[in-house]
Amino acid sequence: MPSPLIRAFTFAVALGGALTTPLAAQGGCLAVALSGVAGPTVFADGFESGDALRWSEPGLPAFSIAATDDLGIAVDLDGGTTGDHLLELAWYLPGEGLYQSVAVPFTAGAAPAASQRRVDGYPFPVAVRPAVENRRPQLGSVVTVADRLPVAGSSIADAALWGEWRVEARLDGAAEPCAPAVAFRMEP
Repeated sequence: MPSPLIRAFTFAVALGGALTTPLAAQGGCLAVALSGVAGPTVFADGFESGDALRWSEPGLPAFSIAATDDLGIAVDLDGGTTGDHLLELAWYLPGEGLYQSVAVPFTAGAAPAASQRRVDGYPFPVAVRPAVENRRPQLGSVVTVADRLPVAGSSIADAALWGEWRVEARLDGAAEPCAPAVAFRMEP
C-alpha cells in the first residue's frame, strides 16, 4: 500500500537587514510550514475539484482528520538567530475561536543551558527544544523550530472540527504574530 501523500504548505516572509534587534521586534519568522496527510482541495466557494481545471479562487491546503495523527508545524527563523527564545503557536478554530495556544521554548546556536524552562501560565517546566539548522532554497540558512498539533484521538477528531483553521506564530511574547497567519482546512 503506498504511503499517504504528505502536503506541506509554506508561507515565506522575507526580512530585510541583519538581526540587530530582538527577534520579536524584527518579526523574526521567515516561513511557517504545515504538514499532514493531504485532504481534498477545497476552493473559496466551498466546492472541491479533483481535475486540472482550477477555479478563480486559490484553494487552501487541506488535511484529512481521519488520516492525520498529528499536524506538524515548522517555523523557520533567520540563520543568525542565537540564544534562548519562546515561540507561541496559537491554533484557531473555524469561526475564529482559539482552540489551543502552545508555548515552545527553544535555544538556537548552542546547547540549551537547561533541559526545561518555566513558562508563565504553565504549572510545570516545559522542555527546551534545540532549533535545527537548515538550508532552504529561497531563504538560505535558517534555524527551524518544530512542533505538532495532535489530531487523532483529540477533540478535533471526536467533535469533527472541520472547516477553515488558522495558526499564528509569535516570538518572545510579542503581541503581534511574527508572520501572517497560515490558513488551512481540516476535512473528514
